[in-house]
Order: sequence, then structure tokens, then C-alpha cells
Amino acid sequence: MVILKGKLYRKSFRLDEGTKLVMGRGDDAEVQIFETSLSRHQCYFERCQGDVYVTDAGSSNGTWVNEQRITRHKLKNGDILRFGTVELEFSGAPERVHSSSSIIAAIPHMCKKDLKGNIQFLYGTVRALVAALEAKDMYTSGHSERVTAYAMQVARAMKLPPDALNNLELGGVLHDIGKIGTPERILNKPERLTDEEYAVVKQHPRMGYDILTEVEGTQLVAEMVLHHHERWDGKGYPDSLDGEKTSLSARILSAADALDAMGSARPYRKALPREQALAEIRRNAGTQFDPKVAEALLNEAEAGRIFVEWSRYQTIQNATPPA
Repeated sequence: MVILKGKLYRKSFRLDEGTKLVMGRGDDAEVQIFETSLSRHQCYFERCQGDVYVTDAGSSNGTWVNEQRITRHKLKNGDILRFGTVELEFSGAPERVHSSSSIIAAIPHMCKKDLKGNIQFLYGTVRALVAALEAKDMYTSGHSERVTAYAMQVARAMKLPPDALNNLELGGVLHDIGKIGTPERILNKPERLTDEEYAVVKQHPRMGYDILTEVEGTQLVAEMVLHHHERWDGKGYPDSLDGEKTSLSARILSAADALDAMGSARPYRKALPREQALAEIRRNAGTQFDPKVAEALLNEAEAGRIFVEWSRYQTIQNATPPA
């Protein structure tokens, strides 16, 4: 896992041995920086013998590392890459994530001691953690990124104000952060979960809420995380809230999360075809999903403004409800 971060930008991506990723702007750039005027092919990253290299792709502005213009450079953690006026810090996520109990104990302490209510700092820190956790499991890699993208598109279509969009972006990235407290033997189990195991998984919204409320100013985001598995008919969890008793942002996040879950393979079930997944959203409008949110999501999907990357992974049968 490789992470690039700047003042208004943070992107994590997998980079396996012998692979190459193009960074720039445009449909054929695999790592996008939309808020800049970078050329179509600015540079590319590749991993060789465990190391990560950046190579300039002939841009007129050049590729710079630590204020030195480069053609090819082996990167190390903390290197500052510059493309025109944009500066990004490079880091490689650790190969091994600390145990769940250690993370749960450390985050509240870190928040109280160091963050001082800085939500953006928390966002960057926990997003890196999410990326590292997802990198360990091929079936969930990129889930938070995709859910956030779907949710933001629906929210814009429903004309949510800027403050709500900002909170929704945070909530989308962090919605499953409570799963750091779920044992890996459950998260990665290749068979159907038992009732007892599923009950453990269902604790993750509450755990995420508890983590986020340690930082002043995160209440709206924390409530979104807490309620993203509630249902319109009140049969969700953890609080069985119905209708508009949860925020509109939480209801948008719920539909986006379900869409990505249906469109992604898991160890215990296959991904649904695109049309079947959208049909499930339509069928469950008014029961599982806010009907207005479902309508907006379907309209955006059918107009081609939501692109669902359906997984090609081959998985075994015995599906269990997505958690």
C-alpha cells in the first residue's frame, strides 16, 4: 500500500511487485489528482524488488522529489513530491497492522493528547489505517473509497449543502472503522457466519461511534457511522431506528454501502450482476432504504454517473447478509 497526502488530497493505492500505476489527470490516469491542471501523463509509480520508484513521463512541468527534478527516483517515507505547484508527501503503509485491541486503546489516547479537535488530522490518520486494513483482504480492498464516491454523487444529486457534503465524505471513509475491533478470524472467515459471529460484526457501528466521539467536533460524522446500518422500516441495527430518525446523510451512506456490498465478491458469495444489484435497491426502497435516496441513487446509476466496479473474484456459495 502506498499513500500520497497533501493539504487537500489523500490517496492510497495498492502497488504489487512488477506493477505500474500512472498518476495524472484524465480517464487513463490510474491515480487521479482532479484539483490540479496536471498533464494527462505526469508520472508513474512502480514497485521493483520491494522498493517503490517514481518515473517522470515527460511532462513540461517535470516531476520533483525533495526539490530535485528527477527522471527516475527510488522513494522513501517522507519524500515530498512536487508536480507544478502541488506538493504531496509519500509514505508506504506498514505491512502489518497492530492488533485490534491495541488500535482501539491507542486512538482515543492519541485523539485526546494530540488532535485537539482537529477533524482533518483524524480523517487522514484513520483513512491510512482503513487503507492498511483493506489491503490485507482482497475482497474488501477499496470498499470505503467506492462507498464514499457513490454516496457523494447521490448527495450532490439531492443537493445537500457543502457542510453536509464535507461530513458525508468523512463518514464514508470512516464508516467501517469500528471493524478494527472485530476479530480477523470473523472478518476473513470463508464460510457463512454463525449467529454469534454475526452479532459480533454488528457491533462495529457502535464501536466506530465510540472511537470518533473522542474528538471534539465529530458528532455528526460519528452519528452517521453509528446509523449506517439502520433501515427505513426500523429493522436495522444497532438502535432499530426507522424513517427520518436517522440523518439523511446516514440514509445515503446506507444505500451506497449496500450497493457496493452487492457488487463486490466475498469469500462466501459471488458478486451480483449490476442490473440485479440495482433491482435490489429498487425492490427494497421503502423498506430497507429511504425511497427518495433509492430513487436518487438509481437515477444516478442509470445515467452513468455512478460506476460500480463489479468484482471478478470467484467465491464459494452460502451467502450471508452483508455486514
